[in-house]
Amino acid sequence: NPSDDRRRKPWTQQQQTLPDTNLQVYSIHEDYRLDPYNYIRILATTKGDLNASLYCNYLTEESASATKATRIEIWAENWIDFNRDNNHNPNLLSCQIPEGKVQLHLSSKPCDVSKGTFVYAKASSDRKSAKPSRKNKIAVCVKPLNFLQDISKRLMEWIEINKILGATHFVFYVNKVHPNVRRTLKLYTTSDRKFKIINYTNLGGWEIWQKRKNEILAYNHCFYSSLDQVDFVLPVDIDEIVVPRVHYRWQELIQTLPSGYASYSARNAFYFLPNILSNQTFFRQTFNRSDFSPLGESGKSFISTKNALTVFNHYALHILRPGISRTHFIPESLAQMNHYRAKCPEDLMPDCLKYTSSQFFDDIILKYKNIFEFNYSSMKRYL
Repeated sequence: NPSDDRRRKPWTQQQQTLPDTNLQVYSIHEDYRLDPYNYIRILATTKGDLNASLYCNYLTEESASATKATRIEIWAENWIDFNRDNNHNPNLLSCQIPEGKVQLHLSSKPCDVSKGTFVYAKASSDRKSAKPSRKNKIAVCVKPLNFLQDISKRLMEWIEINKILGATHFVFYVNKVHPNVRRTLKLYTTSDRKFKIINYTNLGGWEIWQKRKNEILAYNHCFYSSLDQVDFVLPVDIDEIVVPRVHYRWQELIQTLPSGYASYSARNAFYFLPNILSNQTFFRQTFNRSDFSPLGESGKSFISTKNALTVFNHYALHILRPGISRTHFIPESLAQMNHYRAKCPEDLMPDCLKYTSSQFFDDIILKYKNIFEFNYSSMKRYL
């Protein structure tokens, strides 16, 4: 009943197949950034290509109407995709929200408002798009974790240094991890309400391209779940640390960067860890880094929740509105991404010789030594 003012909870954190299609809805999000043109953004997957047209069907107290849904595949045409027909491919669907009370039904047929297609309902009293200033709050998004070994100590070290650098929110997607790792993450949620853990079910196995598409789906879920809470999301792995060189915190760095971009990318530099056991914090086991990776290769970005439409591992993939540039590459004199690896990644062969043979002493991260030791020791006692 569209006159019912109660909000219905959208589908979220699960795959539900839309009738008569191969589309599986993962999550649904409200987007008020282009007010007065407001949208429902639907994250979904298709196995292979979409096999049907999709329609946004609206039911109000007075009438019913339909428009074709806008669909963007969250993937670039020039990326290799060897197993596309068998992979679960991430998509973003968009339906504009009309004014007033409305039910929105996503369907393969126009004007179809049957029960199985129900997606979303809102009342005319819904919140407005105006939001208070958030002062450069930043959410760190961590792709689905799949570690059977106990990495809880290293994970704590990584979380604590990122909190010092400026992370105000954390979103972890967890698949299979050691019990101590899950216990550590859960204890963080009890001490910090801005720390979230989302249980993630792997889609389609661990073939490399499916794994990367799963990561993209998780990162976009993190992005859209954070729209009203933060100004930037930072998708990073737990062996990566973005370090300002001139400034102390990310927020101070961001304030010096030009506006009008959907993402701000820090250059990648490898720190190859010695193959020895050590009680030392992982990011203090070596201060020898490689030369910087080329622009756009392996770096990670602060992605603007004001300007981006879709994201992937390294920067914004699609922009929200015309006039926005996609990526600004932060000069290495201002920031770098310290990438701590046991060895050079195989997918960078044959360039590994360049990284392993170039060694530069760089201990910039030691400027956080004292506050890190205090915070880490305090959190370690608490946990």
